[in-house]
Amino acid sequence: MEKYKLDVNQRDKLFAFCGYGHYPSAKIAFMGNEEGLGGYELNYGIEARCEAYGNNPDTYLGSTWEDGYYVEGEEIDKQFKEIMERIRGSLKPDSTLYSPMLEYQARIMLYIENGFSGDWFQTRKDNLSQYTKIAEYYQKTENATDGLYRKQAKVGSALLDLRPLPRRDESKSGSQWPYSNIEEKVYNHAFSFKNHRRMSEESERYRDKRASYLKKAIQEFSFPIIVGIGAKKEKKLFFEKYLQATFLPQNKIRLTKNRDEVYVSEPLDGIGTVVVLSDFFNSMNGIGLNGLRKLTVDVIQPIIIEKFHG
Repeated sequence: MEKYKLDVNQRDKLFAFCGYGHYPSAKIAFMGNEEGLGGYELNYGIEARCEAYGNNPDTYLGSTWEDGYYVEGEEIDKQFKEIMERIRGSLKPDSTLYSPMLEYQARIMLYIENGFSGDWFQTRKDNLSQYTKIAEYYQKTENATDGLYRKQAKVGSALLDLRPLPRRDESKSGSQWPYSNIEEKVYNHAFSFKNHRRMSEESERYRDKRASYLKKAIQEFSFPIIVGIGAKKEKKLFFEKYLQATFLPQNKIRLTKNRDEVYVSEPLDGIGTVVVLSDFFNSMNGIGLNGLRKLTVDVIQPIIIEKFHG
């Protein structure tokens, strides 16, 4: 696979991008590890993002995009597609988008939006009609006004990503490291949020810069609940280091396996956000649909009820 060389402007634009959604109205923010590519090639994905993103002052966390920014789904989808079609020559159909992480987030949101009712945790084989609704909820279909990260959804959701650089797959067996001028080991060490003795000043500076954008977004919009997906130890260190979060030992929860799969924080000082950090959602190396059901019903639902109906 040919490597991609990020220029300085692209790197800064990607580092300042926090995620998707209408942050002011979002009741739940999901925290992923990093952006995927939606089925597109890396070079087109980066070029389209850097041209389309960060042009709306209403989504800046300060006076310019350099202070951090997010993008709203309804606004950005059309712009992104127009740019992608121009630079790539064609678009992939919306219906071809498949993402286990988006699917599992959609399942959580549909359960909440339907008044904590309905079994949204069945397989495609067991309930095809339900699965179709789930897919429609997260696929960015033309003129969709509600759904994942949409302003008009019954319950607003948003996305934050811990790391700033998009790639197709972060698994060891998935895809090769795609950047020619950023060393994979150095990047991963920085965003493990551990204090590595040999970390360069530049790596530490960029890690802290990225963390400052996420911290600013979390504090400014006071999301009632943040649900982290995967890399929970790294995210735990991020919240402890930059937001002084407290994760009590009794707030470790087992869902389906003989290990602690979920950490829950005390409300963050000053904003009251409760942080829930989970293992990956997918069935291959994560909690699976049974675990997702328990996470949603036993952990997320009580927090929402206490915050909005208590």
